[in-house]
Amino acid sequence: MKQYAPMSLYCRRLNPPTLSLGRQKIFWHSAGVCRSILQGLGVMLLLVSAQVRAASYNFPNQLPDGCSRNSSGTYNCGTLTLNAGDSISISSPATITVNGPLSTGSGSRINSAGKASSLTLIVIGPTDLGAYTVINGNINGGGAITIGANSVVTGDLITIAGVINIGNLTSVTGVIKTDSAAINVGTFARITGAITSTIAGVITIGSDSVVIGDLTTAAGAINVGARSKIDGSVTTLLAGAITLDSEVEVTGSVASTYRGSDIGAGAITLGAGSKVGGAVTTNTGAITIGSTSKVSGTVSTDDGAITVGANANVAGSVCTGNSGAITIGADSNVAGNVETAVAGAITVGSKSNVGGAVTVQGAGARTVASSATVGMRVGSSCAASATKPKTTTPLKIVSRQWRQIFMR
Repeated sequence: MKQYAPMSLYCRRLNPPTLSLGRQKIFWHSAGVCRSILQGLGVMLLLVSAQVRAASYNFPNQLPDGCSRNSSGTYNCGTLTLNAGDSISISSPATITVNGPLSTGSGSRINSAGKASSLTLIVIGPTDLGAYTVINGNINGGGAITIGANSVVTGDLITIAGVINIGNLTSVTGVIKTDSAAINVGTFARITGAITSTIAGVITIGSDSVVIGDLTTAAGAINVGARSKIDGSVTTLLAGAITLDSEVEVTGSVASTYRGSDIGAGAITLGAGSKVGGAVTTNTGAITIGSTSKVSGTVSTDDGAITVGANANVAGSVCTGNSGAITIGADSNVAGNVETAVAGAITVGSKSNVGGAVTVQGAGARTVASSATVGMRVGSSCAASATKPKTTTPLKIVSRQWRQIFMR
């Protein structure tokens, strides 16, 4: 039988070829490429080996250790741990209560061939799903919920007071909700469903991600990474800064208040090249619109300065209520009015165009560059705030709830 040398030997025998660019030579390190190939093969062999040893469980016929059946469709587990490649299938709709932590290894499967509506996991402890996990089912947690990278989740992720972490390149189809903790979504993730922190908690969306649904928190900041898209609105109902990185797209409004509310505080910052399909508004807080950004609605605040960057485009009006200076950058376009209702200076930069009037109602200077153009007043009202989100009822947090939040 002919004997073949191991690939590592072939890698050592390779001479690094060169690529000439004029007088310079670029060396391509073949040995390094071979090492990467060998490492990849090693990972594949480990995965294949894990699949060979993987356990398959079926509810109700074959249960994991520590799990028992209560009555038709309901089960109890002390803890539930799946090793890499393990799987759980269900023969009929099931509710599984885990009285401790739930954890899975890489590549695990839970009801992967079934409907999410057929499985509810009630987890008293933390939930930690490894990378490449596939699960069809709703998770109601009492602790933190962590979904590893490259996982696919179909179902809601809801916890009372635990942080929710969604890994890079992970897909979730369902609602993501916590009462008083942070929600973190990694890069290149895709979420089809609303993301909500009902009392207090920062929401962070990584770069290059997509969320098809609203981002809402009552009293917590919202941060959206570069080049991400939010197909919905971004709202902090009571207090919390909102920051959109560069080239972020939001199809709805961006607001730290909502229409009909007399409260709401938090600065709003739109990075360069961002797009907002609705209004940008807050009751108390500065608003900064980055250069080359586009806003399809009105930009307004009662107490806070407004800065519109160079080459930006606002399809509505730009207004402050009680106080706040307004600065319109060079080469920008505002289709509506630019107005301060009580106090605040207005500056319109060179070569900018304001389709409506530029008006200082109370105290404050009005400065318009000679190369800028200004039109006649458009409409009778300048300010317009964001529409109340449909998915979340605004909360009035009592002192007892604040103590619970900050004592955690």
